[in-house]
Amino acid sequence: MSNVHKSIQWKSVAIESNDGFTDKDFDGLVAFEELSDYCIQKSDISVKTDPKTKKKCKSKKSNTNQKSENEIQVSEAMDNSDCDETREVSMHLWQNLCIASPILRSLSELSFSRPTPIQSKSIRVAIEDKLDILGAAQTGSGKTLAFGIPLVTHIMNDKSEDGVCKLRALVLTPTRELAIQVKKHLEAITKYCGVSVGVIVGGMSVQKQERILKKVRPDIMVATPGRLWELIEQQSSDHLTRESVTRIKYLVIDEADRMAERGHFKDLVQLMDLLRVKSTGRQTFVFSATLTLTYSLPNRLKMKNKNKANKLNGKQKLAKFVEFFGMRSDAMEVIDLTEQGVGIPESKQLTECKINCMAEEKDLYLYYFLSLFKGRTLVFCNSKDCLRRVVNVLKILDLKPLPLHSSMPQKRRLANLEKFEANSESLLIASDVAARGLDITHVDHVVHYQIPRTAEIYVHRSGRTARAFNTGLSLMLCEPKEEANYYKELSKTIHKGNRLQDFPIDKSVLKALKQRIDLAQKCDQLDHKIRKERSREDWFRVNAKKCEILSDTESESDDAEESSKEVRRFKAMKKQLQFLLKQPVSQTKSLYAHLLKSGSTNWMHSKGTKRAIDVVKDNKSKRVKVKKLKSQEQ
Repeated sequence: MSNVHKSIQWKSVAIESNDGFTDKDFDGLVAFEELSDYCIQKSDISVKTDPKTKKKCKSKKSNTNQKSENEIQVSEAMDNSDCDETREVSMHLWQNLCIASPILRSLSELSFSRPTPIQSKSIRVAIEDKLDILGAAQTGSGKTLAFGIPLVTHIMNDKSEDGVCKLRALVLTPTRELAIQVKKHLEAITKYCGVSVGVIVGGMSVQKQERILKKVRPDIMVATPGRLWELIEQQSSDHLTRESVTRIKYLVIDEADRMAERGHFKDLVQLMDLLRVKSTGRQTFVFSATLTLTYSLPNRLKMKNKNKANKLNGKQKLAKFVEFFGMRSDAMEVIDLTEQGVGIPESKQLTECKINCMAEEKDLYLYYFLSLFKGRTLVFCNSKDCLRRVVNVLKILDLKPLPLHSSMPQKRRLANLEKFEANSESLLIASDVAARGLDITHVDHVVHYQIPRTAEIYVHRSGRTARAFNTGLSLMLCEPKEEANYYKELSKTIHKGNRLQDFPIDKSVLKALKQRIDLAQKCDQLDHKIRKERSREDWFRVNAKKCEILSDTESESDDAEESSKEVRRFKAMKKQLQFLLKQPVSQTKSLYAHLLKSGSTNWMHSKGTKRAIDVVKDNKSKRVKVKKLKSQEQ
């Protein structure tokens, strides 16, 4: 070893710093040297590897006797790189779509081996013929790249011709989370293209976004309509002005049916009026999973919306989009890959079922499902009040739910989404702000705690699972009132009148969990009462002090004593619940008796023994067999 070190020469390297520091500032602390003279010496010592720990790739075993010792050592050292070569993604299916090589390189690195149907049908006509695209495809089918690849391709060509740094495209989305997601997907394919992407959303510092805008000066701007219009009105950046927006050559409207709803996104109407000032030659992309879906409003909503009760047919709905978004009717391609506008994953991917229960039993059935089945679960509620209550009950039950709704600060919304994606057994309780477009990998279950008010919302909620060729489960908790008001109309639109199959329930397990839920609900109610009373007392105390009003000490002491009693009661119930939560469900007497009676080990006695989707399928197959046997007996 000493001979080797003597033959090596090192050279000092000057320290370079963007902060103005020099070598003198680091004297005695840090020094850098680089190897200036070296040689590779062949070793006669053969390297032995353990066949149990070494990862091998399949290769042709030929001419092995002709290999020298050194060649064998090199091949062993390069095993990992050989594995990488065998895993190279074949891109020939993409090459037929007129995609530039820098984008193909990015797609290869992302391991996207083949385009999805919506991508195959839209990319080529958008690039070669420069047509406007009205695209409808099922959720999770890759619609972002269907408009993203043509967008980036055209901007690459435009920049190579004029070399000017300017705003060239707008991508508008209904939610902040979707805008951030679209930006990430576009950045992934622009890695080698020299095309910059920026994002503007509400809920974040306007000043910070203005600074980023001035620094990046993006070619593509992904935005929510409200914040975008706010920055245009402020005229704080010469990159984003009324003039620059009217001159854009490409416009994308993602989740278009939601964006065009009457009464929503008033800023979008102003943006579209501005864009119509100069719309000649602009290429427009309009996408959604429910672009052509038509449905009747539920009876309850018809009473509130008498003027909107008449539903549009598919052609009328598309004509509405063409007019509103200023599309070129003579240079447009309509691509509808949905079944009568229902862009829900196929039945082989998505298993749909429901549980009929009373309103007060929903917590019990939700807890039952979450306790027995592992996986990433997304629970949807219609209102924020309901969402907050469900979150609080589940927290008391030590389930660690993550809330997500529109009233939350944006940073917390994004943080909760990241936590949800990071944990394969995480639980997200969300409003419909999470129903549109979010591409969260491997969501195993979607639970509709409250039935969605329209078929459109149901499609988008359920589409958070069973994405990109994966499987998933959509479960509805349906109370009698919802059955009458929403479910029947939804079933008529989505399932052509066919009722969903029932999710199988083990009544003994349900009974064992009921005591926990009852205690958790009481704890939640008492906790809410205590917090409300404290808030009222704080408000009274602060305002009494401001008005210089003397408070009644006797009534205050009585209130304090009552409050302390409730706090002690709350702690006692919480302690009792904690004791119950430590007991495995399988050790409860009711379940144990059930198992002895059945004479076999029940698949529901411990969490994770079977997937929820498999349980539904097994139950369905058993029912089919029973029907066949009955028919044969008759």
